[in-house]
Amino acid sequence: MGIATDIWGDIPFSEAFAGVEGNVTPKYDTQKEVIERIQSYLDLAILDLAKPASANLSVPKTDDIFYGGNTEKWTKLAYAIKARYALRLTTKDGSAVAAQKALTYAQKSITSKADNLVATFDGGNNQSTWYAFNNQRAGYMGMGKFFIDLLNANSDPRLPFYATEAEDGTYDGAAPESPDGSGLKSRFGDYFAGDPATPLNIITLTEVKFIEAEAQFRLGNIAAAQTALQAAVNSSLIDVTGTSNATYAATASAAVTLQNIITQKYIALFTTFEPYNDFRRTGFPALTPNQASQSKKIPARLLTPKSERTLNNNATVVSDIYAPVWWATPN
Repeated sequence: MGIATDIWGDIPFSEAFAGVEGNVTPKYDTQKEVIERIQSYLDLAILDLAKPASANLSVPKTDDIFYGGNTEKWTKLAYAIKARYALRLTTKDGSAVAAQKALTYAQKSITSKADNLVATFDGGNNQSTWYAFNNQRAGYMGMGKFFIDLLNANSDPRLPFYATEAEDGTYDGAAPESPDGSGLKSRFGDYFAGDPATPLNIITLTEVKFIEAEAQFRLGNIAAAQTALQAAVNSSLIDVTGTSNATYAATASAAVTLQNIITQKYIALFTTFEPYNDFRRTGFPALTPNQASQSKKIPARLLTPKSERTLNNNATVVSDIYAPVWWATPN
């Protein structure tokens, strides 16, 4: 539901999933209400997870495909999600208020890579998401110019893992308005699409450290923000390259600004949904829209689906793809 509200804004929540009971036109809850309910449900989950397994049917068992029934790890995950959605409200609750909540939750959440929420694949019929997409739709996508230029400019050690070389032997991305076919430019590298069994990170230590870095920065704790930022970058380097690189992490975290924190997070969490949420919330990284497009704007949401417009008279209809969602609109 969190992802749904992030991309559509108001969504059915309190009356969702009630079709079997005859409610096929659920009302739409506001995004504010949805996020409040998400936080409330996570609080209830944390309380349930604290109960002994013998007294709680809700506690996951050994058939749990993510954590094998480890309630401590599920509790840490709940706090990580709470931190993520607390940070969404930096434009609504006030920067310091949202930051303090996010920091409090983050410090109770994921503390090691063993706590990461990761989807695994067997590499057979169940293939890694990006591998399958890249394999079945070869030529549909190339790496973007902004992203590749950013990594090239900083001699980022993740570049050869993130991208393949272009036809000319360099790392070169395509601009949105570029007429070049994707075959001429860099494409997804082995880190994303090289193995059908590549695991898919969902919520990780890397993201939590970036949340900490932003929260500490917004609270004025610059030294703590830099420490968290450096840890976040190094965590990503280990994930992608398999090796810690303290020198590069220190260089990448030297500038303790909101722009650098969010830009480094964009690089580390590339292909996940969080950089798009951060961009809509902060305006970073500083992207240039497709200058060949009619609007010359970057979409800010998804539109209300046609099925909802025609079949649910309770739907909140949004027809402007450039209209920001509630949490991205400053008070």
